[in-house]
Amino acid sequence: SPDFVSIRGLRMDALFRLGPSTSLVLTLPLQNIEGPEGRVSGLGDTVLILDQALVQASSWGLSAQIGSRLSTGKADSDPALPQAYQTGLGPSDLIFGLRGSRGAWQGGLVYQKTGGRSANPITRLRRGDDAVAWLSRSFEWQDTRITLKGLGIKRLSLTSVRDAGASPERFLDVPDSDRLQLNLDLEVIHPLTKALSINGRADFPLLKRSTNVDGLKRSRSLSLGLAWSF
Repeated sequence: SPDFVSIRGLRMDALFRLGPSTSLVLTLPLQNIEGPEGRVSGLGDTVLILDQALVQASSWGLSAQIGSRLSTGKADSDPALPQAYQTGLGPSDLIFGLRGSRGAWQGGLVYQKTGGRSANPITRLRRGDDAVAWLSRSFEWQDTRITLKGLGIKRLSLTSVRDAGASPERFLDVPDSDRLQLNLDLEVIHPLTKALSINGRADFPLLKRSTNVDGLKRSRSLSLGLAWSF
């Protein structure tokens, strides 16, 4: 279908300790997006999250998060291609979250407030806000850590796009664009040295939308990375 795209890329994740209970998480992606209509490459949207611990007990913890998806990618990198092919989603979003932990279990709730309509001249996408819930369980096998994670994403309103045949400009809601999406993620981390580890991750969609106008439809994915602590 025209909105089926494959995404390949590199991603840098960095965690900075700002104090005993405060950290800053940075995600910076480089993407290559390809589909039946063409290909776009470039810097994607940067995510910046401030995590503040609220409770640091011996058996459990709770932290609050606030951050943003910054529009460092472009929604009109190639104006001849629709939104699903672009490296950026449009105006920046605000992100609010709570994360809890108890032993090998972790879980969290996230609310993502979208920033507005994108500048892509074909789609002029406006996403609804997202509510996210996740739960994970970690296991240790010798020196290797294995984590299973369940993730649910619910768009709180329908996505709207430009009606290509209308003049003056008007926008239409996209059916099924607010459908609940469920994912199962498997992550394996194995240390190579005290400071260096290798990690692999596989994501499997259990429930997904039928439409992909924003390029965010859940799909099978594989990733491999290196982590360096200093």
